[in-house]
Amino acid sequence: MFSRPVLRCLLMLLASAIVANFSLPAEAKPRGYARVAVDAHTGEILYASRSQVRWHPASLTKMMTLYELFSALQRGKVSLNTRIKLSRRAARQPPSKLGIGTDGTIRVSDAIDALAVKSANDVAVAVGEMLAGSEKAFARRMNKTARYLGMSRTNFRNASGLHHSKQITTARDMAILSVALMRDFPQYYDRFSKSSFTYGKRRYRSHNRILKKYDGADGIKTGFISKAGFNLAASAVRGNKRIVAVVLGAKSSDHRTALMSRLLDTGFKKLTDRSRRRIARPLPIRLAPVPPIPRPRQNYGPAAPSLTSPNRTAPPQVVPIPRPDPRNGIQSAMTIAALLQQNPAKQPAEGNFAIQLGAYDTAPKANKRLMQVLGKLPPSHAGATPAVVPKRASTSRTLYRARLVGYDDRSDARAVCDLLGASRKECLVLRLEG
Repeated sequence: MFSRPVLRCLLMLLASAIVANFSLPAEAKPRGYARVAVDAHTGEILYASRSQVRWHPASLTKMMTLYELFSALQRGKVSLNTRIKLSRRAARQPPSKLGIGTDGTIRVSDAIDALAVKSANDVAVAVGEMLAGSEKAFARRMNKTARYLGMSRTNFRNASGLHHSKQITTARDMAILSVALMRDFPQYYDRFSKSSFTYGKRRYRSHNRILKKYDGADGIKTGFISKAGFNLAASAVRGNKRIVAVVLGAKSSDHRTALMSRLLDTGFKKLTDRSRRRIARPLPIRLAPVPPIPRPRQNYGPAAPSLTSPNRTAPPQVVPIPRPDPRNGIQSAMTIAALLQQNPAKQPAEGNFAIQLGAYDTAPKANKRLMQVLGKLPPSHAGATPAVVPKRASTSRTLYRARLVGYDDRSDARAVCDLLGASRKECLVLRLEG
């Protein structure tokens, strides 16, 4: 028999083990791995296994860091030539890193490649500090954007993906972010397809082997920490089909590539064999109410101008995802602004509600108003489809009404007006009859 002091000690150790066992899931890597594959154009889930299990994202975190950086570029807060200064804290981040050093600088354009290809932790922290003042404040901004995107089970604590026990995500949420990146910033998506980049006198190679191993793969991002395993978010195109897939927790880089290859194969098979597959509930790949990602097309220019009745809906003219070209790389996509300039009488998108921002005597004035508003909106709402709808006010005068269209319900449309701080007269919510 044990003496009383020894017995008390054993009981205390047992209690500590029980407590440790209950707290383990927050720190330890979940067993197995998680996978999800979705149709990037519709959000339909083609395959899912443990897609809602919470996982540490590792360097997939940098996808959100890049999303915020692309947003700042789109709003004109920074340019590709803006120089980012590394603080002492940023320079001291552990590898993977560029090793620029305290007070060193890097151009935004090079920083994008450093994050997408090299997965540089020092650059990630520097980007967060530049955009938000501190990495902690930047993490709050990342989480706010994640909520807008519909990433309901994700929590960011830093800009790099270095381990933090409370930094978590799911395969499903990473798929949402992957789609958002290519949908909202197609002009930068080609950065994710690079197998290497050069900075200074050194050439850095990507860890993303799927780019070379899988036909049609053109991105997106790898990640690894011991607590998470080997993670990968990928996208691939075949014909007019595009699949986004995520693998979390693979055992090795080779295992990760093999899992992703099989996952993409499964997705394309299900897209092709439409007669035998059951349509699952689609993934919410929206930034608030926006049209789905357009299918890749040969011709990237807008359709010929077409005036439609303001009370009828029609397919939207939307920005296409870049399509790989073996000769020229990935073609750049047209921006919404360019589409508006070339096709001022845009067709409304599907949806019962629209926001009217004013009526003007010329189409360019209506276009200018739309661009001003889109520049003020956060990324979660700036993707709404702009429309200029002409209406003859008299026998000799036509007014051009500036609208954001395609909202599913009145509350979504009203929320945008509230974000703008506009009155009900300045931002009028309309119900469109089909």
